[in-house]
Amino acid sequence: ETTAFAEARSAPIVAELEARHGAGLLARLAARLVAIAALAGEAVALAGAGRSGDAPDLFQRKAEGTGIGEVGTARGRLRHFVEVADGRVRRYHIAAPTDWNFSPAGPVRAALSAIAGDGRGRIEERARLMIGAFDPCVDYVLKVA
Repeated sequence: ETTAFAEARSAPIVAELEARHGAGLLARLAARLVAIAALAGEAVALAGAGRSGDAPDLFQRKAEGTGIGEVGTARGRLRHFVEVADGRVRRYHIAAPTDWNFSPAGPVRAALSAIAGDGRGRIEERARLMIGAFDPCVDYVLKVA
């Protein structure tokens, strides 16, 4: 899983909510708030670094001719991998958080499987909230059977 919840799981408020209520909607939305607060702090730090000329290096070199770029997004960690040889891109791969979180055996499936027993309208409402807690950036079609 690569979500705000996975990133902020050790934050005291998120850990407490997960211990009391499980890894459901409440803990996941609290994790998103923790992530937003952290982003505000990072923005202030980056603004200060830009003024001092000590901007952080946002890219990592893995080896000669290859590179990995990684950034935290609203949906989780987004990674790009590139391999360049003879001035040409030989391989390029994107590891998107949506692909991980919504994989057939991924955490969204597990979370949605746990939603049951409240009747069709309530299940659909809870499922939409849970999907939004995992990934607020993509459109989807939800079918409740």
